[in-house]
Amino acid sequence: MISTLLLAAVAVSAQDPRPMLVDLQLQGLRQDALTRTDEVGVADPEAAHQWGLDYLRGHLLEGLHQEDEAPAAFVSAMVSTPRLAGYGRYRLALNQYRMGHPEVAAGLLANLLSNQPPPPLIATATRYLADSLTLGGDCRLLREMDSWVLPPPELRILELSRARCDLLQGRARHGLATLVRLLEENRSDEPARGAAEVFSRSQPDPGDERTSLLLGMTFYHHREFAAAVGLLEKGMTTLKPGGAAVFGITLDDARYALARCHFWLGEYPTAAAQFARLAGAEQSPSEAARALYQQARSYELDGDWQAAVLIFEQAYNVDPTGRWSAAALMSSLRIHWRQGNIETTLERYRQLGSRNSWRKGYTRAALFLAASDLVSGETSRAGAWLDQAAKANRTVTPEIAYWRGRLAELEGKTTSAVGHYVTALEQDPYHPLSEAARLRLDRPEIAAARRAKGMQLADVDRTRELHRAWLLLGDRDPLGIEARTHLMRHMQSSSNVRPFLDMRMVPAEEWKIFGFDLDKPDEMLLALGIVEHMSPAVGECFPAADNSMAMTASHLLAESSLYRQSLRFSEILSDRLPNELPPQFLPIAYRRLLYPIPYRELILSNASRSGIAPHLLAAIIREESRFDPLAVSAASARGLTQFVLGTARDYGPQIDRPHLEAADLHRPEVAIALGSVYLADLTKRYSGRTFPAIAAYNAGENQADLWQSYCDTDEPAEYFTKVGFAQTRHYLEKVVASWLQYNAIYGMEPEQTRSSTDLVDDRR
Repeated sequence: MISTLLLAAVAVSAQDPRPMLVDLQLQGLRQDALTRTDEVGVADPEAAHQWGLDYLRGHLLEGLHQEDEAPAAFVSAMVSTPRLAGYGRYRLALNQYRMGHPEVAAGLLANLLSNQPPPPLIATATRYLADSLTLGGDCRLLREMDSWVLPPPELRILELSRARCDLLQGRARHGLATLVRLLEENRSDEPARGAAEVFSRSQPDPGDERTSLLLGMTFYHHREFAAAVGLLEKGMTTLKPGGAAVFGITLDDARYALARCHFWLGEYPTAAAQFARLAGAEQSPSEAARALYQQARSYELDGDWQAAVLIFEQAYNVDPTGRWSAAALMSSLRIHWRQGNIETTLERYRQLGSRNSWRKGYTRAALFLAASDLVSGETSRAGAWLDQAAKANRTVTPEIAYWRGRLAELEGKTTSAVGHYVTALEQDPYHPLSEAARLRLDRPEIAAARRAKGMQLADVDRTRELHRAWLLLGDRDPLGIEARTHLMRHMQSSSNVRPFLDMRMVPAEEWKIFGFDLDKPDEMLLALGIVEHMSPAVGECFPAADNSMAMTASHLLAESSLYRQSLRFSEILSDRLPNELPPQFLPIAYRRLLYPIPYRELILSNASRSGIAPHLLAAIIREESRFDPLAVSAASARGLTQFVLGTARDYGPQIDRPHLEAADLHRPEVAIALGSVYLADLTKRYSGRTFPAIAAYNAGENQADLWQSYCDTDEPAEYFTKVGFAQTRHYLEKVVASWLQYNAIYGMEPEQTRSSTDLVDDRR
């Protein structure tokens, strides 16, 4: 037995074993990779040290959940492969952090950061050092921090840690001064939020108005509105109308922030009164229009339609060509339509069409009006509105094609309706209104026209006609299968399309990195199949212009739990796809990279517990955070499901975590649990209607309620068209598209997790 193993080891060491070790890892065969790594280490220890196999051994042991054995391997790597010493120290520190030894982790990380750390490690090493100090690490490690050569963002994180240490050790004056300095430098980053929180906990009453103002504006920026209100009210007393700014904050800035706090807290009458006061104090038409527009929104969300429409029109009149004018006109149009004032509605519509720069608003108004008529069975004006929407938009979108199909159905033109619906599917089979078009095509009353059109198209041996024939007939119809077969033949013969059909995983032996002397640590690790953090070596080894290499990079990054970076490579490919290539024809391995399901068990268990669709939860996580647990948005939403701290604390008791802190939101088990209970709550709020629930996840429940109030039916298509914010409409489009992709790629979800109103039309 021993001689057999030695012979195998000698055979392995006769050539570079690293490509084989990489391929084993990419196939998920970590135990086999570990066995081969040990064999090489026995057969040729000198080469093993040169390649960094001690480090690989530690990496594999952790992947096999043998955390107790990994530290010895990383220590060996620090000695045997000096170029990987920094990485070895980093991995050893993370191991100790996860094993519950923050004091050891803090010492290792401080040593790493103080001695020219590898640049790709600096950001995460700093974050782990700060966390380790909070959990019990020795604050004395920061005494020499001023001599460390680190980027400013990381220095701010450690300055916050040092301020915390000062407060804990009785040096309150020095610690508080550091916190104020951090806020003076920057109120928008994560250290600023942390500094404001630590200061407020240490000093619930800041004492002076200037510090109150600084804290209030910081909490406002980070969407902790309840914490901001009292501080802003106190801080504003230090500001005078037309007077000098304090910390760059004017009285109008503070008043606007305070009004927005009340707005986001749902205190609409208070917010409206404050916006009115602000509008009277503003000097420029643009600023006055902004305040008036927000005042009108406050009235609208409070249900005071008459006051809202008057103020929206005042906002338009104050600055008729400014930033807020088109939005004010559109809001006025919606309210007048809701109140039955048809002539005034049409006047607002004509006003929106009077300026080329308002083209997007004009398009939305046309679609709003057309959808309103069509769901009510009215046809006389809808055609003109849809034509105007297409002209203003300069193209026919799936949304426009869908509503044209609805118009054709109402007019009894079923063949024309089929043509419009298949146009939507052809353009984007995963658009929400393309799915609605597919469901309309399933209706018995349109089945004959659908098949007749499909048969007609299948007789034309051209790419577009075959594609449309397959979309209409599908794979359950022999003629549909034949159309698909001929379409694939066209795809394979196209020099533009075939490279995307032939994408494959590139075996490691073909990687460009082998065959060279590698002296950079990130290159050495990449040659072992390890990507600790995104580094230049990845881009150099896997050029994005090479389809198969980009796909391989995406897979490697996903295997390294770098999902955001993996998606970036996949989406670079997606952006280059030829228009004529149906996405359903792409290799399934690539589609799974484009729509992965990391944290699968957490998603399935939480979705099952909450009674929501697992693939919908996965879609929301994909679009919210790109599966990056450390994600932080510009609005201070955190983690996989992007919760702001206030909302997280509201839902914390439902997941048995009543005392959540900001750092908890970066833990996948917490973030996914919060996302599932919140999504379940929203779905219940809207009686199983998924589109309003998704919109509310993005824009808030009150805003989603408002859009629902403009709908005459429960049809998802009508709701989509009447979502008033472009950002939320795009979010809804992306989430639903991802949900449909997940169902197509991984199989439909169990029926008990889907509501009868998910993605379907009202059949009344």
